[in-house]
Parts: sequence; C-alpha cells; structure tokens
Amino acid sequence: MSAAPQSPDNAEREGTLDAPRTPEVDAGVKDRTLEQERQFRMLVENALDMIHSLDAEGRVLYANPAWRTALGYTECDVKDGLSIFQILHPDAVAATRERLRMLFSGETPGQFESRFIARDGRVLDLEGNVCYRAEEGQPAAWGIFRDITARKQMESESQRARREAEKASMAKSQFLANMSHEIRTPLNGIIGMSSMLMSTGLTEDQMRYARTIESSGRVLLALVNQILEFSKLDAAAVSLERLCFKLRPMVEEVVTLMSVRAEEKGVAVRWHVDEETPDCVMGDSDRLRQVLMNLMGNAVKFTEKGEIRLDVRVEEAAKSTETGALLRFTVMDSGIGLEPEACARIFNAFAQADASTTRKYGGTGLGLAIARQIVRLMGGEIHVHSRPGEGSTFWFTARLGLDCAGAATETPKEEAAPAGRALRILVAEDNPINQLVVTEQLNKLGHTCKAVRNGVEALEALENTEWDAVLMDCQMPVMDGYETVEAIRRAEEAEKDSGGRRTWVVAVTATAMEGQRELCLQAGMDDFLSKPFHVQDLAQVVARIPTREGATVAARPAIDMTQLETMANAKASNGENLLARMIKLFTESGPGMLQQMETALREDDFETAIRCAHKLAGGCGYFGADELYRLCTEVERVGRAGDYTALRTLAPLIYQEYARVEVALSKRGERP
Repeated sequence: MSAAPQSPDNAEREGTLDAPRTPEVDAGVKDRTLEQERQFRMLVENALDMIHSLDAEGRVLYANPAWRTALGYTECDVKDGLSIFQILHPDAVAATRERLRMLFSGETPGQFESRFIARDGRVLDLEGNVCYRAEEGQPAAWGIFRDITARKQMESESQRARREAEKASMAKSQFLANMSHEIRTPLNGIIGMSSMLMSTGLTEDQMRYARTIESSGRVLLALVNQILEFSKLDAAAVSLERLCFKLRPMVEEVVTLMSVRAEEKGVAVRWHVDEETPDCVMGDSDRLRQVLMNLMGNAVKFTEKGEIRLDVRVEEAAKSTETGALLRFTVMDSGIGLEPEACARIFNAFAQADASTTRKYGGTGLGLAIARQIVRLMGGEIHVHSRPGEGSTFWFTARLGLDCAGAATETPKEEAAPAGRALRILVAEDNPINQLVVTEQLNKLGHTCKAVRNGVEALEALENTEWDAVLMDCQMPVMDGYETVEAIRRAEEAEKDSGGRRTWVVAVTATAMEGQRELCLQAGMDDFLSKPFHVQDLAQVVARIPTREGATVAARPAIDMTQLETMANAKASNGENLLARMIKLFTESGPGMLQQMETALREDDFETAIRCAHKLAGGCGYFGADELYRLCTEVERVGRAGDYTALRTLAPLIYQEYARVEVALSKRGERP
C-alpha cells in the first residue's frame, strides 16, 4: 500500500510522521544537520581535488582552497561574482554550457575532461564529474576536478615522439630503398660484366683477376642483402605469409641443396622428420626455409669431417587447428664447436665466434641475428649448445597452423614458354653498363634486343615495332617504369576492341625492400627480376614470356609426355609411384647442380662443371628431355676437348632449358 503524498510543510519531517514534535526533537535534528554540514565543509575545504559549485548561469558560488590555489583566484574574486566562463578555455565553453543545462534539467552528464585558464595564463587540463545539489535552499551544480595537465603533456609528448619515430622510420626505409638501388645497380654491372669477361679467351692471370672482381662483387652483394634484411626485420617491417605447404618436401629440398656442398668435403648429411609431425602445415615456407638454410649452411661451413643431421619433431601438440603445433627443428654437426662465451652472443647482430673465425670462414655475423628475428615472428625461440671441438647443436621452434582446408596454398610454378624462340625483347634501362650486361646476356640466350634509356623512348619503340616483351627498369629519368607501364596499359585498354595484344612487361629493379614485387605487379607489370641477377635468373624470366601469335617456336617439347605415360603406373618396391618419385628427385637436385655448375665456372673449375652436366644429363633420358640432354652432353664434349669458351656459352642455354623442363615435370607431377 503506497503512502499518501506529503505536503511541502511535512517534507522536512519525512520518517517522523508518527512521532510527536517537541522542542527537544527539533533541536537534535538541527544539531545533527549542522554537524553533517560542518563535516562536509571540512572535507571540501581540505580536499586535494578542486571543488566548486555553480548556479545555472555559471556564476561561481563556492570554490575550495585547492581550486583557488590551482587557478590563482581568491575568495574575494568568488564573492565578487566570478563566472566560470571567464576562466574556461574557449574550446570548453560550449560543452560546459551543455553540461549545466543537463544538470538543471535533471540529467547526469557523467565524467568528462575540460580546460581552464589560470590567472597567470597557464592552461590546465582537468578531469572531473558534476552533480546537482541544493546549497542552503539554492540549487547548484557541484563539480570535483583533478589536474591532469602533466598526464596530458606526457601523452602529447608520447604522441609527438611516436610521430617522430614513424617519420624517422619512413626516412630510414626511404634511405634503405635508395641505398639498395644505388649500390645494387653498379653491382649488377660489376658481376654481370665480369661473368661475361670470364666467358671470353683470357690468359690465366686475366682469368684470376676477373674471377676476383666477380667474387668480390658477390661478397659485397651478400653483405648489402643481409644489412637490408636485418634492417627490415629490426624495424618490424616484415610480415609473414600464411600459406599451406608440405613440410617434408621442403625439408628434403634444403637437405638436397646442402648435400652438394657437404659431399665435396666428404661430410655426410642425414635428416629425419618424426612420424607424428604433420605433413601439411600453414605458415611462411620461404622464411622457414631461410632459417634452415642458414643453420645448415653454417654446419657445412664449419664441419670438415663427420656428419650433419637435421631433425624435425613436435615440441607441443596443437591445441586447435588455427593456433597449430609448435615444431622443433634441430641441426647438429661434428664441426669446430663454440666457446661458452661465444654461445652467449652468437645471435647478436654482427657477432662472430672470434676474429679468427671471420678471417678463415668469412661472413657478416648477421645470419643468425636474422634467423632469431624470423623465429620470433614465427612464435618460437632459437638456442645453441656447443663445446669447442665437439660440434654444435642449433635448435629452434616455430608455431605452424594446421587448418589448411580452403586456405591459400603456395602458388604453383607458371608454365614456361617453349625454348628455341628468337624473341624480340625491348630493354628499358638508363644505366649504360646495365644496358650492356642485359643485352649481351639476352644475345647469348639467342634473343634479339634493343635498349632504350627511359619510358618515353620505350613508348616510341613499342609504337614503331612489335616486341615480345619489355624488361622495364622501375627507376628511370624522364618517365620511370611505373609511369611507363601505366601508359602502356592505358593504350591497350583504348585499343582492346581492335584485338590488340597485351605487352608482357618484366619489372627490373635494384630496390630490395619488402613488398617491391607486389608493388610492381599491382602497377600492371607481369613478372619481376631483382638486380643484380645471374644469367640463370634472366633465362627463367625469359622462359615465362608467353608465346606471341605467329612467333617461331621450336617443335620439340621440353619432355616426351608419351614416354612419361608409359611409367605412369609403375610402382617402387615400397609401393610409391615410381614416376612421381623420379620427378621429385630430379626437380629437387637440379637447382643445386646448376648452382654448383655456375660456381665452378666462376672459379675455372671446368672439371666440376663437366661433372655437373654429366649428372644432369643422366636424369634427362627418363623423361625424354632431349634438348636438355643434348646441351648437357655438348658441354661434356666441348669441355673434354678443352673448348672452355664454348662451354661457358652453352651454360646459359642449359639454365634456360632446365627451367622449361622443371615446369613441365612439375605440371605432370600434379596429375594423379
């Protein structure tokens, strides 16, 4: 049952309606009220926070000592009718008027921030809250505030420092991009021209000088690449891909490549992937391969006898398919080992075991620092255990996802166009040395080419002559590669109704920053080649150029599909498909043989180059790769005859033909 409404006269006696009024009761209530008021005043007067009360017009009715001290006003100022709008920062006036309106309308504004101007001109940032309260019968807005000026200044300084850091990071990235371009561009000329010089008839001394120039260029290139890589990782400018890939074939590929170098030293290389390790995982296979190649490369470098072993097992089982499993990769060797103090610093940038190690084995001391940063990005950690003379054990962990259903997979290799074509290739390059390098390499690969100095000249050449492709330098004067390809695509779009063909454009750049390839492809280019490059790299890029309608194409295919089909259903003793196994072995060992051949030719080790060609030729017969077989046996013939100039001329053709065979076999290997 609800109580009857009370009149204003009875409101003061709420809760005592049934009690008789006596002077003693009234005196007690008054005393308690006065005591509460005294305590309230004492709390307000001694509070460290700033407290004030305002009327509906914003006049200051009361301000405690903390308020007056902070803002520099006196009690007399308050009594003289000081208005809050006199001391508010202009930015805070409108919001304060709205809060007063809300309070006197029965609404609650909630916590807020405001700005005041002290008597001496200082701007104070205050954080506060307000409420409605009647003081001695007069309604008022009571506010309590805390000075947050120092905190705001710290936040402002932090934001400014962050902006400065971002600005510095952008400047650093731009500097690295410029440095990359300015250093790698002449390196392309040094390495390319010295390689071509060695393919000419030189005396023994001349060959030694040329080899020294070329080797020094490659050392400098490796140093530049590692510094750029370390800088990108250190600046957190690298993100990992999340693609599905098969782990065991990737590990086997690393072991196969490293085995070539290890076998030359008589060192055995073994590997094992635990049966509980998932086969298909999700992650960045290129970065994982990079870490494994670094650790295995170091093991080969520092091991003169014995063996090297790579083991992979599950460190922590997957809690979910998305988070994946934590895998452990261990590389053990029987090499020279490390001192305990060297183990403590080995993962630091530019760290080496000692000065004698650098002199004897070389290296920048960045490889393991880069490996550690990559491992951390993969959610793992890297460690080493070693003793002098007892070898070393490096191990790291990486978290790889398992949910590959419907996820993106590694992009398969594009189908190479047939070899034997006399392609017409336009080279847009402003550096005369690089013009000479590229045109000479293309000529040796059997193609016709013309060099122009900028995008304007490239557009004129495309208008006057039909070209199969353009090798487009991205940074040229007058009109750069990006502007040029935009003009090319715009012209093609305007002529698409007339049946014009698309011009195949290969981006050629010395800029090695993260995302450069994607930037070029988004700009409208079709392929990418980074300077400096080997003739083998150029041959692979040229092999991917589509066949132009009406172009002369060699009738002979890369492989004999009929011959492969006869082995399609053959089984090995373990039940594995024999053809698939043979394709896998050939395509995984081939790149290592080609790299070994190229290294041997640089060092005038013709016997090793001939041996590589012989090994490569041995696998050609199984697949009907007749053209590759012919080139390899021709290398053997001219090499045994001592015609090393001819041998050097044939090597680029082998690189190009192998690229064609590899793609054809890879496509056949995808079929059931």
